[in-house]
Amino acid sequence: RGEGGVFSVTRLFAVVLTVLTAFVWLPAGAEADTFGRVDIPVSVLAEGSEPDWNAVYTVELIPQDPDCPMPEGSRDGRYRMAVKGGSTGVVYLDCQTPGEYAYCLRQIPGKDQDCSYDLREFRLEITVTENAIDTLAADPEGNTVDEILFRNRPLVRLHSMLWFFPVQDISDTR
Repeated sequence: RGEGGVFSVTRLFAVVLTVLTAFVWLPAGAEADTFGRVDIPVSVLAEGSEPDWNAVYTVELIPQDPDCPMPEGSRDGRYRMAVKGGSTGVVYLDCQTPGEYAYCLRQIPGKDQDCSYDLREFRLEITVTENAIDTLAADPEGNTVDEILFRNRPLVRLHSMLWFFPVQDISDTR
């Protein structure tokens, strides 16, 4: 309403004109910024009776074709990301161009000699069309998985178990 409670057509026209102008001047591809983004959550679980939750593990994304979109920060055709044990990291891909993209996702073994690293390689397939993005993740056996999870286990060494068994002298030669 304008002054004195009278409806202001001029004010309404100004608001409508402003909204329409914003849509006309909206940069091309502004909607595509959210459409083409693919988030790939990757978890690393440190198992055992006393897991090291402060340990940091490295996962690597490797494209199966050099034309595959890669995350920012990729080097030499690969992308590496640090993931803290017991948590989830996210690989962000910007897939604006329609096509089919395939990747391998694996964990890089660390230097902890008391850890058995999960060396499985997951296959990730992304299909981008004009209207949709489909993702498929599969384990090494080809089974579709809902999450990419690496399970690191403590390495059990034989010498650490020997104290359970008494040692007998068997050198008696009668």
